[in-house]
Parts: sequence; C-alpha cells; structure tokens
Amino acid sequence: MSFLVTMLVAALIPLVVGFIYYHKAVFGNAWANMLGIEMNPENMKKEMPKVMLVSYIVNFFLAFGLASIVIHQMGLFSLLMESKGDLSELDYVSKIVVSFDGVAIDPDVLWNGLFRTFKHGAIHGVLASLTLVMPILVTTGLYEKRPWKLTFINLGYWIINFALMGGFICQMLRWS
Repeated sequence: MSFLVTMLVAALIPLVVGFIYYHKAVFGNAWANMLGIEMNPENMKKEMPKVMLVSYIVNFFLAFGLASIVIHQMGLFSLLMESKGDLSELDYVSKIVVSFDGVAIDPDVLWNGLFRTFKHGAIHGVLASLTLVMPILVTTGLYEKRPWKLTFINLGYWIINFALMGGFICQMLRWS
C-alpha cells in the first residue's frame, strides 16, 4: 500500500472509532451530558456531513504527523540516502547501525523488520497520545473548567486512535 493510500485509510480510523466510542451505549450519553448536548439524531443529520468531512481532513494531517513519530527511523535514513529508500547505495560503514547493547544491526532489518510492526506503531501511538494529546486536553480542560471525567473520556478516545493509527501505519508501510 502506498504512503498516500495508507494516510487516507488511517484518517478513517478516528471516524470509525468515534462511531463506537461515542455511541450512547458506551460513552456518548456521559459525554453529551457533560457538554449539555442532546444526542438527537434529527439535529445531528444536518451537521454531520460537514463535521465528518472536516474531521476526515484533519485526521489526514494527523496521520502524516503520526507517521513521522511511529516510523521514527525515517529521519535518520533520509539523511543518509540520496535516492528513495535504497539502502544499497550506502557504503559499508554507513550501513552499520549499532544498537543500545552494542550489537551491529543491518539497517535493512531495521527498516522493514524490527520497527515496522503493528505492535511497534501502537506503542509509539500510545506514547505520542500521552505526551502530546494528554497535556493539551488537560490544560484545555482546566482553563475551560471542564469536568475531569470529560477530559478522560476524550483522552481515552485519542489513546485508542493513536494506537490503532500508529499500528496501522507501521504495518502497512512495512509492506510498501
């Protein structure tokens, strides 16, 4: 799957998760009550197409940002490579990467193996949500005097999304 297609599909994940997570049987009623919103399907039908479109567009940008976090070796290898992803052009010395325990690892293994799994992407997605999203939601909630429960409901939604999107991006780009 190409990078662009991966980003387009990853941008759908928060929409699907949102349908489930904010359903009235899960967190929808609690969330709506704290915001003073009525979960009236008739009222929602009018605004929903615009909300979904704008959400998809910003999720697309989120997928791009998350890709650079969950596939963190992209920056290192892009500095070393002149052509698109071809590690064979590097000289032998440049091709050796030393791990934390001092063992030499072939970058080809790193590029398509160790760091390109769903699990790896999900872990980095969770870490990104806890280090980037949580501070924003907590700070915003404090200044807007929102209930802590609302902050944690929204944080849970984004932790799930970052984990699923990060895992999906890593796994799909492994095969590209």
